[in-house]
Amino acid sequence: MIVDFTVSNFRSFRDMQTLSMNVEGPRLRHPSNFSLVDDERLAVLRSAGIFGANASGKTNILRALAAIQWIIVSSAGRKETQAIPPYEPFRLATKHAERPVTFEIEFVVPTGARYRYEVSFVRQRIVEERLISFARRSRAVVFERFEGDTWETIKFGGTLKGGTRKFPFFHNAAYLSRAGNDASSPDFIREIYKYFESLSYIVAGLETRLNNVTEEVS
Repeated sequence: MIVDFTVSNFRSFRDMQTLSMNVEGPRLRHPSNFSLVDDERLAVLRSAGIFGANASGKTNILRALAAIQWIIVSSAGRKETQAIPPYEPFRLATKHAERPVTFEIEFVVPTGARYRYEVSFVRQRIVEERLISFARRSRAVVFERFEGDTWETIKFGGTLKGGTRKFPFFHNAAYLSRAGNDASSPDFIREIYKYFESLSYIVAGLETRLNNVTEEVS
């Protein structure tokens, strides 16, 4: 379940924009429209509508969700010299044309655990990647990598226990993509990978769906 999704420097989104599914007000109205997660600390909408004029960016938010899904599920399959296909920076300002695209997504997996995944990338490499866990009412870094890090220098937090932690991967691949599809990884890493792998689209006429987010294009 998606809690919120933030995009910057991607297609028509120059500055940071966030799609939030979090119910921040009193939970008294329409209780059937949201689910309580993370030991009822969060209420998350089960569905949301994205409305706006033509060319206002409605489709691009879904493209951004598809892009982060590709980064997590498929980027480990790239050859070393191949570019990252979802690199589509904002092109109407010269200074943004070569800057990283950045995605941040907070989500809850089927077992109820909540995480936040952050990734920034340019055409040929991922420059920053991070997974944060919210277990035990605290925020903990599971792993993170920065510009210049390799598979040998990626940093791990104390919550990444059990199974194999280090896997060889190229600079154009996400660690989560490489580790999540390996049977020797910790179970929760594989669960996160499977969660994003399970996100599906239904395209029928003018309607496009991605999990608990719906857009209707007029």
